[in-house]
Amino acid sequence: MKKTGYITICIFLCAALTACGKPPARETPVPSPAAVQTPGPSPSGTIDLSSTPEPETLPVSPLTEENTPARTAYAAALNTLLDTNVLPNGDKPSDDYTGSIEDRERMEKNRFSVCDVDGDGAEELILLYTTAITAAQRGFIFSCEEETGKLGIQLESYPLFTFYKSGAVEGGWSHNQGKGNTFWPYDLYRYDSFLDVYVDVGSVDAWDESLGIEDYPSQADKSGSGFVYYIETNGSMTWEDPLDVSIYEAWRYPYVRDGQEILPEYLPLTAENIQSLLTAG
Repeated sequence: MKKTGYITICIFLCAALTACGKPPARETPVPSPAAVQTPGPSPSGTIDLSSTPEPETLPVSPLTEENTPARTAYAAALNTLLDTNVLPNGDKPSDDYTGSIEDRERMEKNRFSVCDVDGDGAEELILLYTTAITAAQRGFIFSCEEETGKLGIQLESYPLFTFYKSGAVEGGWSHNQGKGNTFWPYDLYRYDSFLDVYVDVGSVDAWDESLGIEDYPSQADKSGSGFVYYIETNGSMTWEDPLDVSIYEAWRYPYVRDGQEILPEYLPLTAENIQSLLTAG
């Protein structure tokens, strides 16, 4: 399900995007083994992320005069989804939705949050649309243009998000069909404050030696962690060019920093919860 191509030594600046709603080009900042100088090393020579702080909850904030225009636009988009099963980007996942009691009860399984998840001072709408077959499930981060009330897509992915205070987002894959065991493969994005979008910087999968799969590349596992990692920036994931954990962590560190996670407060998609966005609290 993923993309190919592998890793370059140089670190490139991201290419400018031509439109906020279009998929951004990937960056390719994957260091070669010889070039790695890991910030903040542990005694083993790798970044110690085992003592990362507890996740920080990001609740839905009270209604204010400043956030009312965006709240109004977000509530309208969510009500349209609830009434018609039309997503805020205009897509309609199915034609059999009637808005019946049964349909609305099923729709409650979808969740949303409104909060400033990217740290730019304005609230975003996070929507996790999961009432569909796995391949059709969607996760969105929307921004709102204050003057027009128009929604823009900052990120669209499978609805398995992990947010970091640094501005990075992990988008977990819909399936884990590799060799990583409990390691779940993901795409990594960084927030671009100038373009107000999330930029795709690469995808990661791993191989867990404990699975006992033949031909584990132990020569690449120089740290003896029992894992090797695969980072790609173009096309579909392959099992070539395994990387030691020290290289993986050095590539990841500029994006996630100390690994401080943010947990948005998600609400079931109901009329009452949508209305609560427009109620002063």
